[in-house]
Parts: sequence; C-alpha cells; structure tokens
Amino acid sequence: MGDYVEAMAYSLAAYDHHKQNKEYYEAICWSGLESTDAYKSFSTSKKDKIQKIIKNERYAKKDAKGEKCD
Repeated sequence: MGDYVEAMAYSLAAYDHHKQNKEYYEAICWSGLESTDAYKSFSTSKKDKIQKIIKNERYAKKDAKGEKCD
C-alpha cells in the first residue's frame, strides 16, 4: 500500500481542492500504514511530522486543517 500513498494523496488533494500542500495529504495517507517497511524506513523526524498531522486530524485538535464532519 505504501506504493500508492502518492496517488491517494493526489486524489485527496483534488477532492479537497488542493487547500493544503502535497506533503500534508501524503501524511494523512500514511495513517494505518505505520507497520509497513516503507513507513519504517523514514527518519524519526519524518515519522514524528506524519504522526502529528494524523493525530491532529483524527482527534480534531486545534491544529487540524480539515473541516469537522457533522
């Protein structure tokens, strides 16, 4: 699945009218793929950035950039 993150991120960005940068959408697409070899190969710094974005969106924290669903 890690091979498809870029394609999924592009689709998500298109759906969202490219409101965020490419890296933001890619980070969201890594959610659930943390056990893959591709994800594990990332630096600790990159994994920390990805996890921060995922948690902000998942838990609707103040730094989330997505809109809360009703």
